[in-house]
Amino acid sequence: MASKERDRDSETTKAKAKVYADKKRNAKESDKVLVKQERQNKLSTPFAPEPHAVFAKTGNSVVIESPDGVQRKRNNSHVKEYKERIVGQEEKTTLPVDFEPTESGSEQETAKFPVLLTPSRVKKLPEKFKDFVMT
Repeated sequence: MASKERDRDSETTKAKAKVYADKKRNAKESDKVLVKQERQNKLSTPFAPEPHAVFAKTGNSVVIESPDGVQRKRNNSHVKEYKERIVGQEEKTTLPVDFEPTESGSEQETAKFPVLLTPSRVKKLPEKFKDFVMT
């Protein structure tokens, strides 16, 4: 009789500890994952680009289903959570310092400049070269 109570108590304690640890680590279930792939060359990515659906999870093993419908069993260290990109979020653009928009504002003139430019410092000559003519 005492062993049943001890088992039940340890299960509830274990469950409470798991909930606490998951909350502390910000753990969450993922429904789509990326699977580790074999390295073909030094430019290949470590994970395959197509997301797989999580079919079942037991301990540290995960059963995943590919987009083709094939199910595979993998260790959870061979998969990572798939984070979907948010489409429609506009990126900030910076224009060169010497850029002055024309009054016409046609799309052809604005298309000459790339959408994103890296910021660069303004380059100017030192004071001692003011009286020299540079060619």
